[in-house]
Amino acid sequence: MIYKLSYKDRATWLANRDEAFTEPEEGFPEKSTYTLEGATIVEIGHIPIPATFDEEGELLTEAGLQPDYAVDICSLKVIEEVIPYSLPKRKAKYAHGFTNNHPVVVSTPTDKWLVDDIKIWLSNNGIEYDSSMLKAELLNLV
Repeated sequence: MIYKLSYKDRATWLANRDEAFTEPEEGFPEKSTYTLEGATIVEIGHIPIPATFDEEGELLTEAGLQPDYAVDICSLKVIEEVIPYSLPKRKAKYAHGFTNNHPVVVSTPTDKWLVDDIKIWLSNNGIEYDSSMLKAELLNLV
């Protein structure tokens, strides 16, 4: 399974990692790509957003970084602890060697998203909602 994960920050990822995996005797690795319990973990971090330019080459938007902390995991086993941080499958593009180094796009929910995907996004971003809310009500929280 390939997990595309989105965290508020690295500290949130590390807390989730500590819950999902047993710490090795030598401690957790400090590099961005490593293997734990048979799972390959790629800490992507804050994904760059390129600057945009108009047809004359004038700057439209400055370069920046996505606000979330991205992590990808490739594992043969289900890792229940990371599932709440998963990006909606149809929205996730990969930024590592698992799928040819395509950029990750973390977008804001729109009316085209499924209700369950909106709820995942809200939970991942610390936004509280009532489980009985309709799609329009959930989108108003974004």
